[in-house]
Amino acid sequence: MTSFRERLTSYVCANFPAIAVQSSEESRVLTECIEAARAAKRGFAVWSITEGLSFADADAVAKAKLGTTPKLVEIGDETKEPDALCEMARVGEAKAIQDVVLVLRDFQLLPLDREPRLGRAFHDLVVGGPNVSRTVILLGATWTSPPNVEKSITVLDFDLPDADALGKTLAKCVKANEIKVNGNADDLIAALSGLSTTEAENALALSLVETGGFTPSVIYREKVTAVKRSGLLEIIAPDPRGLDAVGGFADFKGWVKLRKRAFTKEAVAYGLPPPKGVLVCGVPGTGKSLVAKAMGTAMGIPIVRLDIGQLFGSLVGESERKTREALALAEAVAPCVLFCDEIEKGLAGSSGSGANDSGVTKRLLGAILTWLQDRKRPVFMVATANDVTSLPPELYRCGRWDVIWSVDLPDADERLEILRVVLAKKGRGHVVVSGTSDDAALSTLDNFTGAEIEAAVDNALYAAFYDGARELTVADIGEAAKAIVPLSKMAKARVDEIRAWSQKNARLVSGPKAKADGDEGRKVTITKAN
Repeated sequence: MTSFRERLTSYVCANFPAIAVQSSEESRVLTECIEAARAAKRGFAVWSITEGLSFADADAVAKAKLGTTPKLVEIGDETKEPDALCEMARVGEAKAIQDVVLVLRDFQLLPLDREPRLGRAFHDLVVGGPNVSRTVILLGATWTSPPNVEKSITVLDFDLPDADALGKTLAKCVKANEIKVNGNADDLIAALSGLSTTEAENALALSLVETGGFTPSVIYREKVTAVKRSGLLEIIAPDPRGLDAVGGFADFKGWVKLRKRAFTKEAVAYGLPPPKGVLVCGVPGTGKSLVAKAMGTAMGIPIVRLDIGQLFGSLVGESERKTREALALAEAVAPCVLFCDEIEKGLAGSSGSGANDSGVTKRLLGAILTWLQDRKRPVFMVATANDVTSLPPELYRCGRWDVIWSVDLPDADERLEILRVVLAKKGRGHVVVSGTSDDAALSTLDNFTGAEIEAAVDNALYAAFYDGARELTVADIGEAAKAIVPLSKMAKARVDEIRAWSQKNARLVSGPKAKADGDEGRKVTITKAN
C-alpha cells in the first residue's frame, strides 16, 4: 500500500499544480510536505494569513534532519495579505514561491468566489505553478474546492496515524515524562487507535494526571468521547455478557465462536483471512440489533455504530466526504465491529433513479460497496435489515458478506431461553424447566418476538409490584402477554413475506430441531432472585 508521503512525493516530482489535504493535524502534514520537498530537491514555503510567508531554499531543506523543520526565513508582513502573495506569483519576482512546495494554510476559506480579483489571482498562482516548478498544498481542517481551479487540484486523503505513528507518540511521551508503561504497550496503542496525534497526546497526558501512568482504560474512555465528537461514528459500551445476552441463535453463536480469535496476532500468523462481516435480516424485534451489539464482546474487539442518516449533508459532495471519513475512522479504530442498524432505511431510494436526491444515496451506496470490497484493515461489519428486498441486490450479492443470516420467530425452546435471559436482566431469577406437560401461561407467548416477550415481562413486573411487590409468577407473564397483539398477527401479511424471503435466501440463525417423542410442552416456574 502506497503511503501518503510516497503519493505526495510522486505528485510533487510530477509537477502537479495543486494538492488539497484535509486534516486538523497541521504539524504532521507539514512534516510530510517537507519530506516531499526534500525528495523532489525543492525548497519549502508555508503561508498563513496571521504569519505571512516563510521560506527555506532547497539547500536548507536538504541539510535539515529528517523529520525536522528547516530554518525558515520570514519574507515580510506584507505577505500576510492574500492579494500580495498572489501578486508575487504573477510578477514572478519572489524566489520564495518558485521551485518550491508552497503550503497555504486555510487559504480555501477565503471568499474566492465573492472577490473576483482574488479568485483570479489565486487561479494564476495555481495554474502557473508548473512553469516555475511550484506545487501548491492547500491545507485545512475543512475543504471546499474553488470552482475556477477545481480541475487543477488533486485531493489527497490524510489518514489518522497508524500503529507505528502512535507507537512513536507513545515513546515520545514516555521519554518526556520519564515513566514506565503500565501494562502492555500494544494495549495502549490499541486504545489510542482512531485518535489524531494531538488527541493521543491529550489522552496520554490525562491518563498521567489521573493515574500517574499510561492506563488503557482512561485512554479508551477519551477515545469514546473523541469518536462521538466527530459526529460520524459512536463507540458502543460492550455488554459483558456477550452472546449470553441473547436467547436462541444457536447456529449463529457457533459460527461466531469459531471466529472469536480471528483478529488475534496468532490468527494473522496462522494465515487466517479476517472475516468480512454479516448481514442479519428477518422479522423486527427478534434480536438482530441485540446480537450485533453482543458480537464485539464475543470477539474481543470494540463495537462502533455507523448511522447512515448522519452521513447526509446539505452541501454538494458533503455526504460522500462524510462517508469516506466515517469509513476511514472505522479503519483507524480497527480491529473493530462496525454496526449499521436497519441499513435499508439509511439507503432507501438507492435502487431508484436518484431523481429525489440528485443521486446522493446511490453515490453513498457506491462508496460503501467499494469500501466493503477494498477495505485494508480488519473491520468486521454487522448490518441488520428488516426488509432486505428494499435493498439493492448488489449489497447482498454472494461474496459481499461472509453469511447472510435470517432471524425467524423463536420456537418454544428459544422462547424459554429468551425468557431466561430477560428475567436475568431484570434481576428476577431464572426459568426452571420441569416435566413435559403443557403450560397454558406460556402458550400465550406463541409467535411472540423477543422484544414482545420482554414487554410482557415488564408489564407482569408492574402487576406484581402493584399487588404488594410480591414475587413474579409465570401466570403473571401469561396474563400480561394476553394484552399484547404480536407483530406476527398485527402485520401478518408483511411478516409472512419477510419470513418467506429470509427462509428461502438466507441461513437460519437457529437450524431446525428434531422434536423428541412425547415432548408436548414445558412446565415452568420462576426461582427467586439471588
